[in-house]
Amino acid sequence: MITGAELDPDACYRASIGRESRWDGRSYLGVVTTGVYCRPSCPARKPLPRICRVYPSAAAAVAAGFRACRRCCPETLPGSGRWDVRGDLAAWAVRMIRDGVVDEVDEVDEVLSADPLLAPLVSARPGLRVPGAIDGFETAAVAVLGHQVSVLAAATVTARLVADYGTPAPSGLSLFPTAQTLAEAGAQRLRETTRVPGARAEALNALAEATAAGLALGADADRDASRAALLALPGVGAWTSEYIALRALGDPDAFPGTDLILRRALGVRAGATAEQRAR
Repeated sequence: MITGAELDPDACYRASIGRESRWDGRSYLGVVTTGVYCRPSCPARKPLPRICRVYPSAAAAVAAGFRACRRCCPETLPGSGRWDVRGDLAAWAVRMIRDGVVDEVDEVDEVLSADPLLAPLVSARPGLRVPGAIDGFETAAVAVLGHQVSVLAAATVTARLVADYGTPAPSGLSLFPTAQTLAEAGAQRLRETTRVPGARAEALNALAEATAAGLALGADADRDASRAALLALPGVGAWTSEYIALRALGDPDAFPGTDLILRRALGVRAGATAEQRAR
């Protein structure tokens, strides 16, 4: 790792892994693969040490070409309002709900019901929301494996992958394989295991390698950076990246406009038309 003159790189990295808030303002961690720098207490998933750079100040990180993380706002001053913006917003939301000022569920349904296409759907199933993801990498990997195939075919391929690379769990179940495990397996072995086309196995392996190297696929990720990183991977297009953004990143504005079922629901043929309809 590249370090400032008086910084211990190992100590700074350990502080970031432990999300030590007392190190905030003393060191900053830049991630080469995303071009983003954070403060140690940032809730985002920490990447491997070999792709990290440590800096003594936010200015030094910016001078090295990194941009500030939108989640932890490392460019702000310690003690300022934006320094703990997550806590401030969460506290504000809790107070508003506690005092009965807003019901987040009712407010969202009211907004969605203003759209003539969505209104009957909201009325039929009020409070329904898009499902999230327990594990962002698993959701992304299944999306890559299941792209342009039937649900049954996707389930079959995923079952083969888990059977060979998953970790045994109680009750005869298996945990989905980690990104590191699939990255080490390589595209050729993944193709032999899942029996998918070579291009899809390469896409899965590329996703696993990127995630193992620090690609963030959680609700606390920098959505723009993660989207860009996903689209840079072989075999990952707009539909896959938007689906992952919707489920794993929790982006309320994600829109897989090229999706066949979505286009049918909107009554349009082209993805571009669906995008215009959604605005």
